[in-house]
Amino acid sequence: MNITICEFMDETSVDNLRQRFDVTYDARLVDRPQDLARALAGADALVVRNRTQVNAALLAAAPQLRVVGRLGVGLDNIDVAECERRGERRDGARVHELGDDDAQTVRSRTACPGRRTP
Repeated sequence: MNITICEFMDETSVDNLRQRFDVTYDARLVDRPQDLARALAGADALVVRNRTQVNAALLAAAPQLRVVGRLGVGLDNIDVAECERRGERRDGARVHELGDDDAQTVRSRTACPGRRTP
């Protein structure tokens, strides 16, 4: 699984993810939209915080994306309806809100994209 993390995440958590997955981590990738789009071309999962606008244009750059993980609270920056629309068409993006930077939490959400967050 290829995971792109485009905003700050605890380095220890990123390293834990790298033990099991192919991880692209750049905390400033959110500030470079063209580079972010290129990174998403092969991504299965995208992990964001509050600055990345996950909208139709960004999702279009990620044809194999299956999971969108949100570190923190709220989904204001994620077009959930577009993610759901894509999910009806194919395995598309599913959205999960993650409560903290715990790598185990991220692993469980990316490994089990159908799992609902309480």
